[in-house]
Amino acid sequence: MVDIVIVDLPKEKGVETVTYCREHLSRVPLIGLTGFPTLERESSQQTRIAILGAGKGGDALLGLLCHLPGVEIVGSMDKDPNAPALKRAHALGIPIVDDAVSLISSAEVNVIRDVTGNPETQKVMAQHKSAATEVLGGCREAALGPGAA
Repeated sequence: MVDIVIVDLPKEKGVETVTYCREHLSRVPLIGLTGFPTLERESSQQTRIAILGAGKGGDALLGLLCHLPGVEIVGSMDKDPNAPALKRAHALGIPIVDDAVSLISSAEVNVIRDVTGNPETQKVMAQHKSAATEVLGGCREAALGPGAA
């Protein structure tokens, strides 16, 4: 049984990869990673990421991102205080917030990684994020289970 699929999407065949996974593994959460958009910044400036959703998808993202050079996770948030990624975030010293708007609207955030699967979260992000902040979507709420934000 596969719990989650994490794939580095090739530039030329990313759509085909996602389509294949959706057709053959439709009930399995899928996290597709690509290179971050090229931003003209000083090389010393880090990419600051906020993670919304601390279920299986959020936990997998923390494991992937927390040790990357040039990446700082500025906060994690989930409605369920017992979500697995919140426990990992606490152990890693990553701030845990219970107010999505404060995290989304933070001037520190360059990228918001949404793995809640909740359409309401998308609306809140559209209203409160900075124009310069990139949003990367994620898995469906049903696929993430009860810990989804």
